[in-house]
Amino acid sequence: MESKSVKTDRHLVLFEDSRIDSFIILGSGGGGRTAASIIEARFSEQSQALPKIAFLDDVDKRPLVNGYPVIGPISKAVDDTDWPEGTGFVVAFGSTCLPAREHVFRLLQAKGRHVINAIHPRSTIDRWASLGVGNIITANCVIHPNARMGNNCFLCVAATVDHDDEIGDNVYLSPGVHLAGGVILEDNVFVGISAAVLPGVRVGKGAIIGAGAVVIGDVAAAETVVGVPARPIKKRKEEHL
Repeated sequence: MESKSVKTDRHLVLFEDSRIDSFIILGSGGGGRTAASIIEARFSEQSQALPKIAFLDDVDKRPLVNGYPVIGPISKAVDDTDWPEGTGFVVAFGSTCLPAREHVFRLLQAKGRHVINAIHPRSTIDRWASLGVGNIITANCVIHPNARMGNNCFLCVAATVDHDDEIGDNVYLSPGVHLAGGVILEDNVFVGISAAVLPGVRVGKGAIIGAGAVVIGDVAAAETVVGVPARPIKKRKEEHL
């Protein structure tokens, strides 16, 4: 894993630079609204006034979403050059299109945007775990000692990552996913709701694990597995990852 790590000493802060005072959330769907609620919860916990928050979305034409303005398409985050220095960005769209999430994240990094970790105060992250940047960690998630996570991952509510797990970049864990100890998830893996991965299993790049699956053995790159125990049902072309 080549990502920059952030030491999670006690309660990991929402973002690394305390000068950030406004947030641009890419996507106003469920993921984006969840990211906004995480930011609200973090500032409320610290008894701070709510910051400026705005959404970017390619299809949502509403002027306001949950009280925050939609100010343009997602490309605005990359193309505009006049973002204030204290602006933090959250990539919160694309659970069904991980390559698009990865592409936009890389463009933001190339432009020098400050892509933040949005971490709910009701999540638990061990001080010996480490994270990259741009991750969204929702309420009641647990990350155990010596687990490592890359960049631009999304952990939905009540997902658990056990000791010594290694999670690559751009990984999506749906609600209630449980990873046992020593699991390796390579980049762009999607894990469906309430799936479980047993100890020491390796899941290859771009693999998809279906909802409720119990994975007892390694999963090849680009493979889709379902069932109990999980079995492969198809494999995508790797150039589509």
